[in-house]
Amino acid sequence: MQNKLKTKKLTKVCMGITSVFCSCWKFLRTRTPIRNVQDFDFHIWDLRSQCENLLVYNNTVKNKPFFIKEKEKDEDCDTNNYNIKIGDMCLQYSLENFKRKPNEIPVHLRQPINCLIKHELLRKTVSSHSAAKTVDLTLYKEQQQRGGHNARLRK
Repeated sequence: MQNKLKTKKLTKVCMGITSVFCSCWKFLRTRTPIRNVQDFDFHIWDLRSQCENLLVYNNTVKNKPFFIKEKEKDEDCDTNNYNIKIGDMCLQYSLENFKRKPNEIPVHLRQPINCLIKHELLRKTVSSHSAAKTVDLTLYKEQQQRGGHNARLRK
């Protein structure tokens, strides 16, 4: 029994060209000064080398069309995953969506968490307590100079 099928030379050339193209695309998309966001990733592999023998290869990979493109959207991570099959080569790349419309962003994610905590604490404090009384220090100093000991409280 033969272990795994070897990769064809034409598939290796296609994988090399695809790797160079995707590396340039990744560099221009993620590492340029204009757009320094890590939102693209890719992986290339050979479908023929993953098959155990020729019979499995004929039943799984060879019977499919030469070119297949599939798109999957991952709602949890907000990424689009693309799988492209060209001959015996498969390219998988993912794009993350960072720019969204304000009405698509949930309310609890529109503000930083520390702002949300601060607003919630202030709201709880104001609703559970009466207005705080403060001491007017200028009146207190005037009364101290006149000989009085009680400062006026103001709301």
